[in-house]
Amino acid sequence: MIMLNTTLKKNEDRRQASERRDQSARRRHADSRTVCLELCRSDLNVAIVTDEQRNEKPHLKTITVRWRHDAPDLCCEEGHAELTAALRELVSKERLAGCRALIAINSTLCVNRASSGASAKVEAEIDAFEERSQFYLALGAGEKITASARKQTDARHLQALVTVANESTLRMIVEAAESAGLTVAVVESSLLSLCRLQGVLDMRDEAVVLAQLDDDRYEVGVCRHGQLLLEYRPAGDASLESLGEVIDDHRERMQRYCRRQYGIGDMTLGRLFLAGKEESIAKIRQTSKSEEQLNALPMTVIPNYWEME
Repeated sequence: MIMLNTTLKKNEDRRQASERRDQSARRRHADSRTVCLELCRSDLNVAIVTDEQRNEKPHLKTITVRWRHDAPDLCCEEGHAELTAALRELVSKERLAGCRALIAINSTLCVNRASSGASAKVEAEIDAFEERSQFYLALGAGEKITASARKQTDARHLQALVTVANESTLRMIVEAAESAGLTVAVVESSLLSLCRLQGVLDMRDEAVVLAQLDDDRYEVGVCRHGQLLLEYRPAGDASLESLGEVIDDHRERMQRYCRRQYGIGDMTLGRLFLAGKEESIAKIRQTSKSEEQLNALPMTVIPNYWEME
């Protein structure tokens, strides 16, 4: 898990006294619940997980909240105000004050790079990526911050993942959540969260393409065993109408990269999982030549892990 909260310390001066929550107002059982927030372009996808009690499965409640109404995007004063208002309403309605919050952000707000191989090579790639991170102008003006995770595969080889995001944007998201009464534990890429979910829901030993659909946009990654191998960003159009064509035309390129980078023999990317609204998934299926290989994530197995509300 990439954690971007290490440098996002709370700025007390920007919190007004009226915004602070009395500790007595926090629910006693807040510690038993975790709030997972996926910050999309216009919506907040919310999952409230209550820890298992008395040998029962954890309880899962899902909600979708519209946070953006008039603001052109998140990274402006209007966007900040609308997100803060939506979070406060959510916390008040669901009585979530004091709960631990995990926040996932989309690819317009962060960039991921994965690497694998000899330790020296991977470390050099991480250093180069971190040096280039300040030039990711698409993430907005201002300082960029990076977070990295490493996994030693053997004495000489390493797998690593680096995420870069705009510091002021992340600080604004954290402050909006904290002003609503949540305790932010982690901010990470939604693509990483989706990869972990795919690893739980689909146990096959093969790499797959994941496409996350958000309004009229998408982001694409390749994952295996719940681990992101590649975040793929086509240089051209990223509208939903283009996704099927992009996957059809770039599948071989993604396969070659993953075989070379991860040494996965004759690995093929035979399956594509879609995550998004039903109408968006239907639109993608109409534009791809490989319609039989396009599947929504197998959510039917969720009751094996969580008790759904």
